[in-house]
Amino acid sequence: MNVCTPIGDTTILLVNALFHSAILFTFLSVFYMVYGSKVETKASNDKFAELVSDNLKKILEEADRKTGGGFKRDMAFLDPVWDILERDYQRPDTTVSTYNTWLFRTASMLSAFMLIAMGIVLIVLKYSCGQCVGNFLWDIIKENAVIFAAIGGVEYMFFKNVALKMIPAPPSLMIDEVVAKIKDGIF
Repeated sequence: MNVCTPIGDTTILLVNALFHSAILFTFLSVFYMVYGSKVETKASNDKFAELVSDNLKKILEEADRKTGGGFKRDMAFLDPVWDILERDYQRPDTTVSTYNTWLFRTASMLSAFMLIAMGIVLIVLKYSCGQCVGNFLWDIIKENAVIFAAIGGVEYMFFKNVALKMIPAPPSLMIDEVVAKIKDGIF
């Protein structure tokens, strides 16, 4: 007859904390890799395009008006420069791509490590310590499913309704930076 000993309160607490941490980290990593990063990139790109189209156009029109049309005429001489900039910046930045790939791989490896560690702990508890893991494991899985469903819903709602609507910098910051760089480089 195979008799196991009940798991102590301290062990339950530690295993539960490990399991919660592993599942939360894995859930948030997968959520960000699959959904969050794409939405964040789109939101940033859309906001940047909006700021450029709204503000830069006003600045350029005002500059052209102040110079009696001379600014627009003079800018035509920069067409080859714009073509070079457009060509060079249409390719993804290899440094950013490499970093993001490394980040996603590291998060995936850490998630895998945490889940493997969880499995090892449960195997050791069951086969080396002779403790009852079956019901305990099922209770942790049920508890985590409920908790993470609730957390996932809250995270999703927060992300959609708060985080994506935040403007991290005032619109003037980007335009001020563009104008300052143009002035530094041209004049």
